[in-house]
Amino acid sequence: MRGKNTSVKWKMVGMILLYWAIPFVLLLALVGHIMADRQEKTGLERLAAQLQMDNQNSIERIDSAISDSRQATYDRTLYGYYDEFRKGSANFDTVYNKGQYYMAKQFGKRKEISSSVFMLLRAPKVYKMTNYNTPAGGSYGQLKTFWEKDCDDVLEFAKNLDTSIGLYQSEGRVYLVRNLVDSATYRPWGLLVHRLNLNYCFYSGHYCIYFPSEIYYQGNDSRSG
Repeated sequence: MRGKNTSVKWKMVGMILLYWAIPFVLLLALVGHIMADRQEKTGLERLAAQLQMDNQNSIERIDSAISDSRQATYDRTLYGYYDEFRKGSANFDTVYNKGQYYMAKQFGKRKEISSSVFMLLRAPKVYKMTNYNTPAGGSYGQLKTFWEKDCDDVLEFAKNLDTSIGLYQSEGRVYLVRNLVDSATYRPWGLLVHRLNLNYCFYSGHYCIYFPSEIYYQGNDSRSG
């Protein structure tokens, strides 16, 4: 009889524990879910804040590259070299050497710019000056890729820019493109192209960017050189 009573007692205890344990376990699960949800929400908020900061950094760095390209118009240095060549007071070798020095000084240490190409539109593949910035990912190979794969398309793209600044993308290569125009006629005489250093301009350690093939920067330059 005692064994039977003991068995019934443990059954009752087991039932009580079971009915108490189920709500308790469910409550723990609910609390755990809420805490995990809050942690996930906090993590997402932090991620969103980080992405917003990265986005702002990217905007500032691209704006810096745009400002650098504008300088080539505002200081009129390249125009001076072009004018010498156009008037016949200097041959292209002289203009080339001075232009190469200017390109290296102006763009050679810019973290936003991997490589740069300047072309006289009268014969862009003949009268050209280049620079690449090794610490920013630039190389002779980058320039070679530009001439072989992208130059013709960039020249065509630039025809629609007028005095605007454009971004041109090809197979993940992003170029900042601008015409240099004659201040009297507003006709383009030169073209300046920067290949952006994406690892620097887009701040995240790993990034996924989609660019349409052509983007026009909103804002024209009334000044020219």
